[in-house]
Amino acid sequence: MAQVTPRSGHFGQLVIIGGSIGGSSLAGAVAAWFDRVVIVERDSFEDRPAKRKGVPHAYHFHTLTPLGLRVLEDIFPLLTKEMRELGAPFVDPIKMVRQGTKAGFLPRRDSELRLLRATRPLLEWYLHKRTSAVPNVEYRTGLEAVGLIEESGRIVGVRTRDPRDAISAVPADFVVDASGRGSRAPRWLAELGYPAPEETVVNAHWGYATTYVKVPSEWEPGDYGSISVAPKVDKGAGPAASRGASLWRNENDLVVVTAQGNRRDYPPRDLEGMMEFVSSFGYDEFRGVLEAFQAVSPVEIWRSTANRRRKFSAVPRHLEGFAAMGDSVAAMNPVYGHGMTLAFVAAQKFREAVVAHIASGGTGVLGLGQRFQQSLEPTIDAAWALSTASDFRVPGVEVNGKPYTYEPTEQSEYMDRVLALATEDADLALKYMETALLMRGPEWSRDEDLRAKVKADWDRLGSVAREP
Repeated sequence: MAQVTPRSGHFGQLVIIGGSIGGSSLAGAVAAWFDRVVIVERDSFEDRPAKRKGVPHAYHFHTLTPLGLRVLEDIFPLLTKEMRELGAPFVDPIKMVRQGTKAGFLPRRDSELRLLRATRPLLEWYLHKRTSAVPNVEYRTGLEAVGLIEESGRIVGVRTRDPRDAISAVPADFVVDASGRGSRAPRWLAELGYPAPEETVVNAHWGYATTYVKVPSEWEPGDYGSISVAPKVDKGAGPAASRGASLWRNENDLVVVTAQGNRRDYPPRDLEGMMEFVSSFGYDEFRGVLEAFQAVSPVEIWRSTANRRRKFSAVPRHLEGFAAMGDSVAAMNPVYGHGMTLAFVAAQKFREAVVAHIASGGTGVLGLGQRFQQSLEPTIDAAWALSTASDFRVPGVEVNGKPYTYEPTEQSEYMDRVLALATEDADLALKYMETALLMRGPEWSRDEDLRAKVKADWDRLGSVAREP
C-alpha cells in the first residue's frame, strides 16, 4: 500500500455503527486520518472476554484465517505475539487439521499458512482493548443507532436511542455501518429517499449446536490438532449427506465441539442429543471427546446461517459520507469461515480508500464511500462464490425465499473431480485449501496440465467419495 503521512483531522469525525470486531478493527485502521472516531454500540463491554447480547453467534466456532491474521497484524502490530501469550493456539491448518471433504480427507503436509485459534470473545476483547487505547477513539455504549441524518445529499450524523428511549444525534462527517447481520441500513436509506441496495439471499438452512470441554494441557486428539468433517451433500445419503462436525482447541485448554446440519437437519440443543447427532455419520472422535471430558458450558444453537449479499457498490444514487462493511454488506454462511476475514479486509480496504482519496487530491468525503464500496467487491466475489457454490447443491436450498433447483455445469463437474484428485495429491490439496482460505484465487485450477490429468481420469474421479 502506498504510504501517505496521516494528517489528523483530515476527514473530521467518523462514526462507526457497531463496536464488534469489524467496528474495532476499522477504528484501529483509520483513526489517524480523522479528528475523532466515535463507535456507537448498544451493548456494554466487560473488562474480560465475555459473550454479549449483540453477538449471539460469538459462542460458536470461529477461526482467524491466514488472510484475516495477516490483515489484523498490519492494523495491530504484535497482535499474533500477544494473542499467543493469551493462550490462543497458532497452528498450521494444512498439517494439523484433518479436513474431511465430501470426496475424502485431504492429505496433510507442512505449509507456511497459520491460523490463530482464539474464541470470538477473546479476539473481540483484545481488539476492543487495543482500539480503546487510541487517543482519538471513543466507544459510546448503551446507544442504539436508529437512523441516519442527511442534509443536501450528504451524511451529517446518526440518530441514536438510549436505554430510557431518549433520542439524540451524534454528528458525523462520515458514517460506516458495521452493525452486522442485523443491519437496518437499507431501511434507513429508503427513509431518506435513497435506493436500497439489491439483495440476494441463498439459504441452505444450516444449523449449529456448540459446547466446550476442558482438556488436559498435553491432550491432542491424535497426530493432528483438530478435525472437521463436512456433510457429503450430493456424494452421500442418510445422515452423512446432511451432517458434519468440527472440534479444535482454543485458549485455556478449551476444546470447542460444534455439530452442523443442513437442509433443516438441525442438531439438538441438549448434550445427549448432540452426542447422538455427531455419532450418526461414521466418526467417533466427536462423541469420544464429549464423553471423555466434562462439558464446561451448555449446548447452544445457531440457525441464522443464510448467505446474504447487498450490492451497495451498485446503487444508482449514493448517500455521500456513508458506507457499509462486514456482514452489513455480505453475510456468509459461517461454516465456511469467511465472516471475520471479510470484516478485517474491509477495515484495511477503507484505509486504502482513504489513502487513495488523499493521493488523488480529495479533501472532503465526496466520492470516498463509492471508492470504498467498490474496492470490497473482488474479495466478496471470491467468498460469495465459494459459499454459494456449495450451498446451491444442498437439497431444499432457497434463493430469495424461493426453491432453487441445482443443475450441474461442466465447470462444477470439473471442480468436483479436482477436489477428488486433491484427496490424493498433497500439493493440489494445498492449493485447494489456499483458495478456500481466500489466500489465492482459483487460477491454478485452470492449468492445462491439471485439466488434462482430470479429463484422462474423468470417470474414476467422478465416483470418488469419502468413506464413510
